[in-house]
Amino acid sequence: GPAVALFGYHWLFALPLALTAIALLGVHAFLPSNFPAARHRLPWASAIALAAVLCTVLLVISQGSAWGWASGRILLLAGAAAPLTAGWVILERRAPHPLVDAGLMRLTVVWRTNLAALFLGAGMFAVNLLVPTFLETPQRAEYGLGLDVTKAGLFMLPVSAAIFAGGLLNGHAERRFGSKAVLVG
Repeated sequence: GPAVALFGYHWLFALPLALTAIALLGVHAFLPSNFPAARHRLPWASAIALAAVLCTVLLVISQGSAWGWASGRILLLAGAAAPLTAGWVILERRAPHPLVDAGLMRLTVVWRTNLAALFLGAGMFAVNLLVPTFLETPQRAEYGLGLDVTKAGLFMLPVSAAIFAGGLLNGHAERRFGSKAVLVG
């Protein structure tokens, strides 16, 4: 809130970028790489293919309403998504050390866990998107509270504190109650 009030909304992207860069430098400088898997080279073809798949799908999702769902660009991108995905899967299967071990998705416990994580992540994203929007929408719209960014952020502070505390307690709870009980809880 104060960053937006003082410097503008662009700082909402610049500040996390700067903190992430500092964290990455710290990890590189202070954490030794002593795991055998860390010595493997990045499969660049697979990484580029994955980036192409993600960019294609995200462009369709994010620009579909703006460009028109039946527009040539959207149809072309949507049509390219399947062969790009197939190419990425082929590259991943041939890589000696793949970025994503797709074979793990054959395990029931893995795909169920990923599905649960998808729904939990979508729910958390919805809360973090919709609640501040509702809080900041002017009252003249007849449904918002008209709060400024700082007050909306303070309103969301208990959610952030609960997520932080949950993260700290998660390991202990998993050892005591099991991972399934923690996920359901």
